[in-house]
Amino acid sequence: MKKFLLAWALPLALVFQPGCKKINNLLTFNISYLDTESVPPNSFVGIPLNFITGNIAASDSSEYQINHTAPGLVRHAYLKSMTLTILSPNGQNFNFVQSVSISLYTPSLGSTRVAYLDSIPASPGNQLTLMTTNADIVNYIQLDSLAIETGVVATRSTTQTITIAINSQFQVNANPF
Repeated sequence: MKKFLLAWALPLALVFQPGCKKINNLLTFNISYLDTESVPPNSFVGIPLNFITGNIAASDSSEYQINHTAPGLVRHAYLKSMTLTILSPNGQNFNFVQSVSISLYTPSLGSTRVAYLDSIPASPGNQLTLMTTNADIVNYIQLDSLAIETGVVATRSTTQTITIAINSQFQVNANPF
């Protein structure tokens, strides 16, 4: 009887194993966030400046519903990509920035760095694509709200408020309902 069970166990395992991978892939999805921040005029050249946004929604319930899961069922989450784009004033570029660092922040969890660019190109244009840290941010994604902490070191002073769009894409892996 044992030989009979073993003879069937291996073929059954091979048949159903690829299905598990497909189920896992179905529960991996992306959540996109678009936020706008204003950088006030400053004259602090070479000194790190930190800005913390107001609270933003951490969990997009519609994305979780579409993917048949919930924030409490998230197993892994990380920032997949982040792009900063200057919206105003017209003609402004990132030549006033030496480096930038982005962290997620809550009073209960503190800060976790998720993106950065330590060396801005000499002619950066009005868009920067940041490097991501692949930090697991599952604890932040499961909360109702969080703040984005932006650290900037300026290479020159600015005289106008600069409006920047922050386009982020998070990858989430979750269990089903």
